[in-house]
Amino acid sequence: MKVSTRRNDVDSRGRMSRLPVRRDIAAALYTSLIPRWRSVAEKVVESAMPIVGVQLDPKRDIALVTGGAGGLGKEIVRELRRRQIVTVILDVVPPPDLESLTGVHFYACDISLPGRIRVIHENIIRDVGHVTILINNAAITSDLPLDRVDNDKIEQIIRVNLLGPYTLIREFLPSMIAIDRGYIVNIASVLGFVTPARLTAYGASKGGLIALHESLVDELEQYTWKDSSNPGYVPLLKSRGVIRSLLVCPGKLTTKMFDNARSPSKIIAPDLDPEYLAKQIVNAMECNRSGTLKLPYYTNMMCYFKSLNWPWFRLFRLTAGVDAIIAAK
Repeated sequence: MKVSTRRNDVDSRGRMSRLPVRRDIAAALYTSLIPRWRSVAEKVVESAMPIVGVQLDPKRDIALVTGGAGGLGKEIVRELRRRQIVTVILDVVPPPDLESLTGVHFYACDISLPGRIRVIHENIIRDVGHVTILINNAAITSDLPLDRVDNDKIEQIIRVNLLGPYTLIREFLPSMIAIDRGYIVNIASVLGFVTPARLTAYGASKGGLIALHESLVDELEQYTWKDSSNPGYVPLLKSRGVIRSLLVCPGKLTTKMFDNARSPSKIIAPDLDPEYLAKQIVNAMECNRSGTLKLPYYTNMMCYFKSLNWPWFRLFRLTAGVDAIIAAK
């Protein structure tokens, strides 16, 4: 009995004495393996960035919304703030409730003036930080026939709707590429595909914005291709694929810009609520969606109608009442 008891005691002491050793071994393995697994995980995430992009992060992202004082822009600002994203508004007038908006910064700016945009960019970096989300939303229009719109108005529409986004992209994109983080949203219009009468300048500017966006996407992606004719060529916009871009082509919005416009059919072409569209845009950004967002449903058919031969396309315009959207003056 004594021998048996002694053996049990020895076994018990042996087990107890080996536990700290086992713990030390486990701790050593843990501390040595975890950094390696973390490194592997980081490499996996980095390799997936060109596919899935970068998730929105309230601690790292700063959004800039042009025309954010009213209409669709104001709704986009609200959606971004619901997600705790610091937001900068560029507009010619401040939002009426600016003082009650937390995390929102306003800068008075006419985006048709390139020199002004550069100064504002420097002020934003100093006051807020580097912009990682650029939403080109600001736009103006005219509802006069082509022969009655003066040249100054046409030039203003093109400068605000097309040259403004062009300048903003050129100004803010390099810093996005430098920090490997960015998202560019261009708010165009279905009228960039099919333009009604008396909206010629607006349609031309939105059509140009669509073309600008498509070219931007190609330039951002070309770093994955090699030019066989010029092996030493290094793309200027080399970004590892983490700069995402989204083109938005909505139908008629219930905003002041198109108060005098009427939809030819509330069933086939219903008006679009800006609050709903803003939610869809920010939801797409949260999912790192690229490509084109078209709402409501009928806007997806415009490219097909546009491809019809002239007699059929003309018949479509007549039956759909496209040219009656803006009443003649």
